[in-house]
Amino acid sequence: MLKDYVRLHFIVLLWGFTAILGKLISVPPVELVFWRTLLATVGMGALLMVRGQSWRIPAGEALRLLGVGSLVAVHWITFFLAARLSSVSVCLAGLATLALWTSLLEPLLLWRRVRFYEVGLGLLTMVGLYLVSQAELGQLAGLLVAIGSAGLSALFSVLNSKLVQRHSPLRLTFYEMAGAA
Repeated sequence: MLKDYVRLHFIVLLWGFTAILGKLISVPPVELVFWRTLLATVGMGALLMVRGQSWRIPAGEALRLLGVGSLVAVHWITFFLAARLSSVSVCLAGLATLALWTSLLEPLLLWRRVRFYEVGLGLLTMVGLYLVSQAELGQLAGLLVAIGSAGLSALFSVLNSKLVQRHSPLRLTFYEMAGAA
């Protein structure tokens, strides 16, 4: 259990640090995402070769994975853009809507029942964001872009939950990063 808490806090640290880097790096968001995902694709491809794993999959599946990867690219571009349009804290506050987006998209795309407590908690997050945006009206554009970025991240996660059942994580990530690049 302690191990899970440490992992969770590490992930939160990475998210926050990524937003800080996105704010500080002078490379435009599109180019930043391109180079980041291109390097990841090359690294994943090399790892597939070193491990002797095939990267071949049917063309339809490859297109599906590349398409989901393009969602990752748009999410990261909007994430970095939100950090530049506003502050890092407002950007990360907008990403807090991820749970709301997921609670709405999972029933639509995975045909599962709506969990009303998830939707309720997500709506409480929106109330908190409303209060924040009142105080930071000048950063509203960044907040709205961050909320859209969270929606794209939720869509990626929901779609990826089905794909991960059919593909190895390494091959899946290779194709998704290629699609993002």
